[in-house]
Order: sequence, then structure tokens, then C-alpha cells
Amino acid sequence: MLNWRSLSRRSFIRVAATGIAAFGIETFIKDVLPLIRVDIPSGASGGEIGAIKIDVHNHVFNGQDLQIGRFLKRVIALERPEYADLIRTFADVLQTLVWALAPGGSQEMHRLGELDGGSLLTFDRADVLADFERADQNLTGGLRYVLPRSEFFRLYRQELRRRLGTRGQLASLDASRLAQMDQERILSTDEVETLRNLEKKLMDIQFLDFARCFTRYRYLNVYDLAKTYSYQYGDVRSPRVRLE
Repeated sequence: MLNWRSLSRRSFIRVAATGIAAFGIETFIKDVLPLIRVDIPSGASGGEIGAIKIDVHNHVFNGQDLQIGRFLKRVIALERPEYADLIRTFADVLQTLVWALAPGGSQEMHRLGELDGGSLLTFDRADVLADFERADQNLTGGLRYVLPRSEFFRLYRQELRRRLGTRGQLASLDASRLAQMDQERILSTDEVETLRNLEKKLMDIQFLDFARCFTRYRYLNVYDLAKTYSYQYGDVRSPRVRLE
């Protein structure tokens, strides 16, 4: 077994990309990833010493591949104690969103077949960019309905207000916009964008953007990795798709 602690995060991503290239997405997730050992210290995840888990920090999975709510509560909340309450309540929001939005394996393979045709999938290909845009629109639509009904939204607004309070009069307009959301049962698209902009300005963890990779096609996550790491791990292939 490969112990992921012997790898840097970049190396782990390369392992994931190489596995996808060699075996295809479905086979890699089903048969290869279970061979990767993650040693969890006692008390780190609420489980027993020596529990075998899969490192999902590689940013390829979507929410259909893992129990994202439990992952946030048992792992991420412990890694970021200053945001623990927000993370734990956001876990329920994100779990609801991925159940509704994240494509399953069969759905993704069907989409990959539609994108095939012998041509390379380039970063400016219109139908791929359309998948990115559609995924973002679906996520925004889900957030409009799910956020206002959640405990996370109450704590989230409180934290944004607290941080705005340290910025004086310049923050008064943003504070007013937050106050208007208190009574809203359904948020507008503009209000969701306001929240995204606020958390980018005020917080070092972006909850709403974090949801993106878990609610869309996995191949879009691979695209983002390829762009981020400038193709350093070479071509990425699934049974029907090639990136260069």
C-alpha cells in the first residue's frame, strides 16, 4: 500500500492523475484508491487507530464519491478549529447540495461520450466551458434555496457582520445588504454573489466556492488541476477523453 503521508500534496495529485490516465475514472475510484492508506492518529477523526481512509484532498472527487458531510465534520473542522462551528453546520448544507446536484458515474460517462469525437478537449472548448457555467448556475440556484433555511446561514451572517464591524463606515452598505437577507426565504442570484464577494474579502476560507468541485462533473475538476499545475503530470485520459 502507498502511504500518502510520504507524498507532498502535489505528488498525491500526480498519483491520482496518473491513476485516472492508466485505469479510467470509474476503475481508479473503485479498485485503485482503496489501496492508498491514510494513517489517522488517535482521536483525529473520531475513529479507531489504524482506520483506513481515502485522502479526498486531491480535488478530483465530487460529492457522489464520498460522504462529504462526515468528511467536513470529522476532518476539516478539526484542521480549522477557528471555523469549526461554521464548518460543521456547512457540512449539512453541502451534503444537501451534492445529493441534488453532483453527477453520478453513469451520468458523467454519458457526458464524456457526448464530448468525444476524436478531438482534444482544450480549455477554450465551448461545450466544456458551458459545463462549467451550467454547474455554477446550478450551484447558485441550490444555494438560493438551501442557505436561508440553515443554521449555517445564521452563523455565517453573524461572522460576516463581526468582520465587517472592524471596517468602519466603508462596510455599512455590505452590512445593510446582509441585514436584508435576514428575512429572505429565498435569496436572489445577486445576493448569493454578494455573499461570495464578502467571504472573499473578509475570510480566508470560502465556503460557497468550496462547494463547486463537489457539485459538478469530475472531469471539470481534472481540468482545473491541469490548469493549476500547468500539465506537469502530462496527459490526463479517461476511457473516452484526453486532455493535452
